[in-house]
Amino acid sequence: MIGATLSAGMFVSGAVFGAVACIAAPFHVDADAYRRDATFYACAVVGLWFVLLDGEVTRWEAAAMPAYYVAFVAIVLRGEDFKRDGGVRRRRPSLEEVERGRVGGGGGGGD
Repeated sequence: MIGATLSAGMFVSGAVFGAVACIAAPFHVDADAYRRDATFYACAVVGLWFVLLDGEVTRWEAAAMPAYYVAFVAIVLRGEDFKRDGGVRRRRPSLEEVERGRVGGGGGGGD
């Protein structure tokens, strides 16, 4: 089971990416996103190695795996929001600011 999971990840990042590059070349790859994804994958593999060192997977270790994925998805989505906003983190207005009408017309807040 573990071998199949790791092999699938290597296949997607190697063979599929390579095939797309050969067929659809040239195309743009977002270097930051690729680095982020490769780093998360490498950390997941190293983390899995540490989990499997003793030959047993505890409940905490098992719970950490989907939690790690949820953290990855949250970081990806947050990064997409950041890119969409032009690299500017916007502060959400407080309820008090909204009630007093101190919020700019853009809906992004921060006025």
